[in-house]
Amino acid sequence: MAELIYPTLDLFLYDLRNGLGETPREIEHNRARFHGKMPEAVRSRLTQQDQHFEAEYQELLLPERCLFFTGPEDAPLKIGGYYYPVRLNDTYGLLIDASVEDQSNPQTVDCFGVLRQTIAACLGDHPPSLGQTWMLSGWRSPHSTASDEAIAQAIYEQFIPEGNWQQDLQGQGSLLGANLFELWRYRSTLIEHHQAALPGADLPQNQHLLISIFPDQATAARAAELYYDDWLRLFGFRNKMLWAYEQSRQIKQLIKADFTTVQASRSQSQNFTAFRETLIRIQDALNHYKLNLIQLDFQGRTIDINLSNYKKRLQRMVEQGDQQTDLNFLADFVRIVEEKYLLQIHKDSENMQLGLRLLEDAINATQSRLEVEKAERDRDFQEVLKYLGVGWAAATVASSKIDVSKVENDPIKDQLVRWQVAEDWAGIISPVTYTLLVAVAIAAGFGGCVWTWHQIQRLWHWLTTAKAPPTDPDRDRPQGKTLE
Repeated sequence: MAELIYPTLDLFLYDLRNGLGETPREIEHNRARFHGKMPEAVRSRLTQQDQHFEAEYQELLLPERCLFFTGPEDAPLKIGGYYYPVRLNDTYGLLIDASVEDQSNPQTVDCFGVLRQTIAACLGDHPPSLGQTWMLSGWRSPHSTASDEAIAQAIYEQFIPEGNWQQDLQGQGSLLGANLFELWRYRSTLIEHHQAALPGADLPQNQHLLISIFPDQATAARAAELYYDDWLRLFGFRNKMLWAYEQSRQIKQLIKADFTTVQASRSQSQNFTAFRETLIRIQDALNHYKLNLIQLDFQGRTIDINLSNYKKRLQRMVEQGDQQTDLNFLADFVRIVEEKYLLQIHKDSENMQLGLRLLEDAINATQSRLEVEKAERDRDFQEVLKYLGVGWAAATVASSKIDVSKVENDPIKDQLVRWQVAEDWAGIISPVTYTLLVAVAIAAGFGGCVWTWHQIQRLWHWLTTAKAPPTDPDRDRPQGKTLE
């Protein structure tokens, strides 16, 4: 089995500190989630260095910078390691390092499984919210005859049993004479039509590894001294870009759901009350649509900013290297981001802007229909008032000619008296009631006549237009041959 001296496993993991529009309570929740990855004894000290509004690179565990630990005493190997927490502006970064404490004897590559278990025990049930990257390293044994690539492949197959070396290998290069191998397995876990809450959705299946095979101890020590801070920043930019792209996919689903809601609401036949409810529902969907559209653009800007930082950090790493440094393979990720992630978000944003116009047209159309319905209801109400006015006038004239008070056995007056209404008041109310009943009867009859007349006019118009002789388009055409 392949061997390495002083095998070391580094986990670079990242948590969101404060997102756009988050409240102090939400920021405190993010802080507590990050602190949960550290031993409880040092959590209060982390907060002391985390009070600045902006902090490009702030070490959180001062003055010692790192918190060291040792592996279990009953472990098959003697293991040591440390925590190194930092704040990177709106992101928390944490490096957890675990190594086999033997710098003389080579170890088989299956020891990386033991190191991984040690880090998992340190981390507990606190996965990162943004992403993570593994770095596996060590230096060659003087007696080893295997190539660096063969050793790296053996490490990967032991560390990721379900992986495929040929498919997952993204590129290889060198750093101060060490051979580097980058492997990446990425698959989105977003389910179609599933509207996950933002930003607490599950991370995509992102397995990103960098395997470093150093020629000797001196090269490994120099690389650790010069580049660990750079790796921590570079991997932070990378993982944040992937996280932002995953967020954009979820936002796209939410936007499509809002659009579907509007389209479904428009297709339903509705009365006046339902129209008002539909308009409110469409306006709510439009507000969500606009907010999510802003969020989509924001994720694109997040990728833009982090891509720029990624390029600058990578260039700095190249410049501080020597002739035995080749990190061009890490620039391939830049091409992926520019040609896939950013392009996709920009196209989605353009398409969703067109959808916004359609939604606004839908609201305008619904408002127009609502105004028409309201106008018809007002006209009908005015017609009723007109008919009641005619009926009331006719009933008033009739009541002036007929003295209802002289009617014997007045049923309305008798009923009012039985309801314990004073007889004088019953005598006043009874004529008014007769007048109102006559007015309603006359109004109903008059309205019915008007409605019948309108229906007859519509029927006559339909009959005259339906029976009109059709025109012959060839009647006035000159007779003769036509051109083919």
